[in-house]
Formats: sequence, structure tokens, C-alpha cells
Amino acid sequence: MTPVQPGAPDNLMEALRGASIVDEHHVQVYILEGIVQCEAVEPSSGEKAEADVSAGEMAEMFVDPGAQEGDKCGVAKKKFSIRDIPDFVLEEVDPESFGLDSAEELAEEEYYDSLELLALCVEAEAGNQDLDGKRMVADVILNRVDAPEWPDNITDVITQPYAFASYWDGGMEAVWEPSEETFEAVRMELLERSWPELYYFTSDGYSRYGTPWGKAGDHYFSTR
Repeated sequence: MTPVQPGAPDNLMEALRGASIVDEHHVQVYILEGIVQCEAVEPSSGEKAEADVSAGEMAEMFVDPGAQEGDKCGVAKKKFSIRDIPDFVLEEVDPESFGLDSAEELAEEEYYDSLELLALCVEAEAGNQDLDGKRMVADVILNRVDAPEWPDNITDVITQPYAFASYWDGGMEAVWEPSEETFEAVRMELLERSWPELYYFTSDGYSRYGTPWGKAGDHYFSTR
């Protein structure tokens, strides 16, 4: 394939299908089939970087004439899915024919990502509680997903402004990995909800929302 020189979009668009000009120094190329050798060349020095990029990978090529020798150009590559492809390329793409994730596969991937987020939230909010304490926190989140007053998915429930302190104060980011007990709590409540009436909890007295239900461990739980 013709070497790619960011900054020359007319030639680039003729040479590549699936190219997106980020700016005069950066180009992203979505490889839809086969294996393509992508090159970035800095014209004044002749410095060159290249990489073999396979279908389902995006190559990001850059040229920086002002950089130190050895850093004037580069080619980085990463996997992409159908949702990452620019619209002008997406119009021509049948995801399955190129081995890309289908809409159903993406939905499944997002669901499992949300389960990981759920486990992280439970660990951050109730990592120092016993199994039942963890299960009850998981139920608060899952019960909200099922209730019309809240979003209908785990991710949006957890990330609602100030709904869960650990999401907003960095507590979830500090979790390296949820404990096995936390994963077990999440699995148990996904299988069957043990406290379907719980919608609120705090650690400093009952919430101003809902009706006080009872205290378990360090948390005060409330119903609607």
C-alpha cells in the first residue's frame, strides 16, 4: 500500500478506504479486511514507521516534524468494534462480513461490562460488610434498574449524579479488584433478588428518601 503521510488528505483518501483525518499530523485508518502494511513517513527527515494491521484493527499514524529524531512519526494499532467506525465508513460495512462485533454482541459486551461495574460499586460501598451486607447493596442497585423511577440499566443507575458516593468520590477507582465474596453476592442477587423492597442506603442514618427499613452492618436501608 502507498505510504501514508498525514497532512496530505487528498492522496490519503485515494489510497485508503476507511481513513479519518484527525488533524494535519494524525490519521486513523480502520482496516476492514485482510492485512495491510501501514506506513507513516516524515518527509523532511525520511524517518519512517510501519506496522502490519489486520482486519478489525485501527491504525493511528502520526507525523511530527518538530519532534526529536526517532520520534518524528509512528504507527499505533488497536482493536475496534462497529461503534468505533466513522459514519462515512459504517454506511458501507456489514459488521459480520468483516469479523466485527454485531449489534447483539456489542449489547452483550456492554451488559457484562455493567456487571463488572456493579461488582466494583458493591466492593467500594460494602467491601467491609459481610455477605448479606454486600447482597443488600447489590439489591438496591438492581431494584432501581427494575423500577420506573430510575434508569433501566446498571451503568446509568450507578453513574446517576450523586446516587452512589463511591462513584463520585473516587472510591470505585481505588478498588483494585472486587473480592470473591463480592462477586458471589452479585451472582446470588442476579439469580434471585433477596430484598426486592430496598431502594436506598446510607452509612450515617436513614436516607431522607424512602421509608426506613432497618440497619444491617454499617448501613441503614430504606424502602420506597
